[in-house]
Amino acid sequence: MSTRQTRKDDYYERYWENPSVAPPHRDPTTPQRLDLLRKYSGEGDGKMALDIGCGLGVFTDALNQMGFRAIGIDISENAVVAARAQWPSSRFDTYAEDSKIPLDNESVDLVWCSEVIEHQFDIYDFLSDINRTMKTGGSFILTTPYHGLIKNLLIVLSKFAKHFDPYSSHIRFYNRQNLAKCLVDAGFTVTKWAAYGRIWPMYRSFFVCANKTSTPVKKPPIR
Repeated sequence: MSTRQTRKDDYYERYWENPSVAPPHRDPTTPQRLDLLRKYSGEGDGKMALDIGCGLGVFTDALNQMGFRAIGIDISENAVVAARAQWPSSRFDTYAEDSKIPLDNESVDLVWCSEVIEHQFDIYDFLSDINRTMKTGGSFILTTPYHGLIKNLLIVLSKFAKHFDPYSSHIRFYNRQNLAKCLVDAGFTVTKWAAYGRIWPMYRSFFVCANKTSTPVKKPPIR
Protein backbone atom coordinates (compact mmCIF):
# COMPACT_ATOMS: atom_id res chain seq x y z
CA MET A 1 0.00 0.00 0.00
CA SER A 2 1.10 3.52 -0.69
CA THR A 3 2.88 5.40 2.05
CA ARG A 4 2.75 8.68 0.15
CA GLN A 5 1.24 11.41 2.32
CA THR A 6 -1.24 13.66 0.52
CA ARG A 7 -3.20 16.64 1.72
CA LYS A 8 -6.30 14.44 1.83
CA ASP A 9 -4.48 11.76 3.84
CA ASP A 10 -3.30 14.40 6.27
CA TYR A 11 -6.83 15.79 6.58
CA TYR A 12 -8.21 12.42 7.65
CA GLU A 13 -5.34 11.69 9.99
CA ARG A 14 -6.22 14.94 11.76
CA TYR A 15 -9.93 14.01 11.57
CA TRP A 16 -9.15 10.77 13.45
CA GLU A 17 -6.37 12.18 15.62
CA ASN A 18 -8.50 11.64 18.72
CA PRO A 19 -10.86 8.75 17.83
CA SER A 20 -12.89 9.15 21.02
CA VAL A 21 -14.18 12.54 19.86
CA ALA A 22 -14.24 12.07 16.06
CA PRO A 23 -17.75 12.71 14.69
CA PRO A 24 -18.57 9.06 13.81
CA HIS A 25 -17.94 8.05 17.42
CA ARG A 26 -20.84 10.25 18.50
CA ASP A 27 -23.25 9.26 15.72
CA PRO A 28 -26.65 8.55 17.34
CA THR A 29 -27.79 6.49 14.33
CA THR A 30 -25.23 3.72 14.83
CA PRO A 31 -27.75 1.39 16.54
CA GLN A 32 -30.23 1.92 13.68
CA ARG A 33 -27.57 1.21 11.08
CA LEU A 34 -26.54 -1.95 12.92
CA ASP A 35 -30.15 -3.15 12.99
CA LEU A 36 -30.59 -2.47 9.26
CA LEU A 37 -27.30 -4.16 8.42
CA ARG A 38 -28.28 -7.28 10.36
CA LYS A 39 -31.71 -7.32 8.67
CA TYR A 40 -30.49 -7.01 5.08
CA SER A 41 -27.02 -8.57 5.02
CA GLY A 42 -28.26 -12.16 4.89
CA GLU A 43 -26.48 -15.14 6.40
CA GLY A 44 -22.74 -14.83 6.86
CA ASP A 45 -21.84 -18.51 6.53
CA GLY A 46 -18.15 -17.68 6.15
CA LYS A 47 -18.68 -15.34 3.19
CA MET A 48 -16.23 -12.51 2.60
CA ALA A 49 -17.39 -9.01 3.62
CA LEU A 50 -15.69 -5.66 3.20
CA ASP A 51 -16.36 -2.61 5.39
CA ILE A 52 -15.14 0.44 3.46
CA GLY A 53 -14.33 3.48 5.57
CA CYS A 54 -14.51 1.33 8.66
CA GLY A 55 -13.47 4.03 11.13
CA LEU A 56 -13.41 2.49 14.60
CA GLY A 57 -14.53 -0.90 13.28
CA VAL A 58 -17.94 -1.22 14.92
CA PHE A 59 -19.56 -2.55 11.75
CA THR A 60 -16.60 -4.76 10.84
CA ASP A 61 -16.92 -6.49 14.21
CA ALA A 62 -20.70 -6.79 13.76
CA LEU A 63 -20.23 -8.48 10.38
CA ASN A 64 -17.80 -10.95 11.92
CA GLN A 65 -20.32 -11.72 14.65
CA MET A 66 -22.90 -12.39 11.91
CA GLY A 67 -20.68 -15.09 10.48
CA PHE A 68 -18.90 -13.17 7.73
CA ARG A 69 -15.15 -13.05 7.26
CA ALA A 70 -15.00 -9.27 7.42
CA ILE A 71 -12.18 -6.88 6.60
CA GLY A 72 -12.37 -3.22 7.56
CA ILE A 73 -10.39 -0.68 5.54
CA ASP A 74 -9.86 3.03 6.05
CA ILE A 75 -7.56 5.68 4.62
CA SER A 76 -6.69 6.86 8.13
CA GLU A 77 -3.92 5.03 9.98
CA ASN A 78 -5.16 6.63 13.21
CA ALA A 79 -8.60 5.08 12.71
CA VAL A 80 -7.16 1.65 11.86
CA VAL A 81 -4.86 1.66 14.89
CA ALA A 82 -7.82 2.48 17.15
CA ALA A 83 -9.99 -0.20 15.49
CA ARG A 84 -7.31 -2.87 15.92
CA ALA A 85 -6.98 -1.98 19.59
CA GLN A 86 -10.75 -2.16 20.15
CA TRP A 87 -11.42 -5.30 18.08
CA PRO A 88 -8.18 -7.35 18.13
CA SER A 89 -9.84 -10.41 16.59
CA SER A 90 -10.96 -8.50 13.47
CA ARG A 91 -8.82 -7.57 10.47
CA PHE A 92 -8.23 -3.92 9.59
CA ASP A 93 -6.04 -2.40 6.87
CA THR A 94 -5.24 1.03 5.54
CA TYR A 95 -5.42 1.95 1.88
CA ALA A 96 -4.71 5.04 -0.18
CA GLU A 97 -7.87 6.67 -1.50
CA ASP A 98 -6.28 7.29 -4.91
CA SER A 99 -5.34 3.61 -5.31
CA LYS A 100 -7.39 0.47 -5.78
CA ILE A 101 -9.02 -1.33 -2.88
CA PRO A 102 -6.40 -3.87 -1.71
CA LEU A 103 -8.45 -6.98 -2.53
CA ASP A 104 -8.55 -9.35 -5.49
CA ASN A 105 -11.09 -9.13 -8.28
CA GLU A 106 -14.44 -10.81 -7.57
CA SER A 107 -13.40 -11.90 -4.08
CA VAL A 108 -16.09 -10.22 -1.94
CA ASP A 109 -19.67 -11.36 -1.29
CA LEU A 110 -20.87 -8.28 0.60
CA VAL A 111 -19.70 -4.67 0.77
CA TRP A 112 -20.84 -2.33 3.54
CA CYS A 113 -20.12 1.35 2.92
CA SER A 114 -21.73 3.63 5.49
CA GLU A 115 -21.49 7.43 5.37
CA VAL A 116 -18.51 7.28 3.03
CA ILE A 117 -19.47 8.03 -0.59
CA GLU A 118 -20.26 11.67 0.25
CA HIS A 119 -16.54 12.07 0.98
CA GLN A 120 -15.41 10.77 -2.44
CA PHE A 121 -14.14 13.07 -5.17
CA ASP A 122 -14.41 10.60 -8.09
CA ILE A 123 -17.57 8.65 -7.33
CA TYR A 124 -17.45 6.66 -10.60
CA ASP A 125 -13.95 5.32 -9.93
CA PHE A 126 -14.85 4.60 -6.30
CA LEU A 127 -17.99 2.61 -7.14
CA SER A 128 -16.35 0.89 -10.10
CA ASP A 129 -13.52 -0.35 -7.89
CA ILE A 130 -16.08 -1.71 -5.43
CA ASN A 131 -17.71 -3.51 -8.37
CA ARG A 132 -14.31 -4.97 -9.30
CA THR A 133 -13.84 -6.57 -5.88
CA MET A 134 -17.34 -8.09 -5.78
CA LYS A 135 -18.65 -11.41 -7.02
CA THR A 136 -21.49 -11.17 -9.54
CA GLY A 137 -24.73 -11.07 -7.56
CA GLY A 138 -22.92 -9.87 -4.46
CA SER A 139 -24.63 -7.44 -2.08
CA PHE A 140 -23.69 -3.79 -1.83
CA ILE A 141 -25.23 -1.96 1.15
CA LEU A 142 -24.60 1.73 1.63
CA THR A 143 -25.79 4.75 3.55
CA THR A 144 -25.30 8.43 2.76
CA PRO A 145 -26.95 11.64 3.95
CA TYR A 146 -30.53 12.03 2.74
CA HIS A 147 -31.45 14.86 0.41
CA GLY A 148 -35.08 14.98 -0.65
CA LEU A 149 -36.90 17.92 -2.24
CA ILE A 150 -38.60 19.26 0.89
CA LYS A 151 -35.52 18.85 3.05
CA ASN A 152 -33.39 20.54 0.39
CA LEU A 153 -35.73 23.53 0.26
CA LEU A 154 -35.68 23.88 4.03
CA ILE A 155 -31.88 23.65 4.06
CA VAL A 156 -31.54 26.36 1.41
CA LEU A 157 -33.98 28.64 3.22
CA SER A 158 -32.65 28.22 6.75
CA LYS A 159 -29.35 26.34 7.08
CA PHE A 160 -27.46 26.66 3.81
CA ALA A 161 -24.18 27.94 5.30
CA LYS A 162 -24.14 25.31 8.04
CA HIS A 163 -25.17 22.37 5.87
CA PHE A 164 -22.77 23.21 3.03
CA ASP A 165 -19.97 24.26 5.34
CA PRO A 166 -16.80 24.55 3.18
CA TYR A 167 -14.78 23.11 6.07
CA SER A 168 -16.95 19.98 6.18
CA SER A 169 -15.57 16.68 4.90
CA HIS A 170 -18.74 16.16 2.80
CA ILE A 171 -18.07 17.03 -0.84
CA ARG A 172 -20.95 15.18 -2.58
CA PHE A 173 -24.69 15.41 -1.95
CA TYR A 174 -27.14 12.78 -3.20
CA ASN A 175 -30.85 12.55 -3.81
CA ARG A 176 -32.50 9.35 -4.94
CA GLN A 177 -32.24 10.19 -8.63
CA ASN A 178 -28.54 10.99 -8.86
CA LEU A 179 -27.50 8.25 -6.44
CA ALA A 180 -29.44 5.69 -8.48
CA LYS A 181 -27.71 6.85 -11.67
CA CYS A 182 -24.27 6.53 -10.07
CA LEU A 183 -25.06 2.98 -8.94
CA VAL A 184 -26.43 1.92 -12.34
CA ASP A 185 -23.42 3.42 -14.13
CA ALA A 186 -21.15 1.37 -11.84
CA GLY A 187 -22.95 -1.92 -12.62
CA PHE A 188 -25.37 -2.20 -9.68
CA THR A 189 -29.10 -2.84 -9.52
CA VAL A 190 -30.87 -1.32 -6.53
CA THR A 191 -33.15 -3.70 -4.64
CA LYS A 192 -34.09 -1.63 -1.58
CA TRP A 193 -34.53 2.05 -0.80
CA ALA A 194 -35.09 3.13 2.79
CA ALA A 195 -34.11 5.95 5.13
CA TYR A 196 -33.43 6.35 8.83
CA GLY A 197 -32.80 8.97 11.47
CA ARG A 198 -35.67 11.39 12.21
CA ILE A 199 -38.93 11.20 10.20
CA TRP A 200 -39.90 12.10 6.63
CA PRO A 201 -39.17 14.59 5.10
CA MET A 202 -36.18 15.23 7.37
CA TYR A 203 -34.61 11.78 7.30
CA ARG A 204 -30.95 11.82 8.17
CA SER A 205 -29.66 9.25 5.67
CA PHE A 206 -30.56 6.94 2.83
CA PHE A 207 -30.18 3.19 3.35
CA VAL A 208 -29.72 1.43 0.01
CA CYS A 209 -29.28 -2.23 -0.94
CA ALA A 210 -28.02 -3.21 -4.38
CA ASN A 211 -26.54 -6.18 -6.20
CA LYS A 212 -23.68 -6.33 -8.67
CA THR A 213 -25.34 -7.27 -11.95
CA SER A 214 -22.88 -6.08 -14.61
CA THR A 215 -19.58 -4.36 -15.22
CA PRO A 216 -19.53 -0.54 -15.12
CA VAL A 217 -20.60 1.43 -18.17
CA LYS A 218 -18.18 3.81 -19.91
CA LYS A 219 -17.08 6.56 -17.54
CA PRO A 220 -19.38 9.58 -17.86
CA PRO A 221 -17.68 12.76 -19.17
CA ILE A 222 -16.62 15.46 -16.72
CA ARG A 223 -19.07 18.36 -16.78
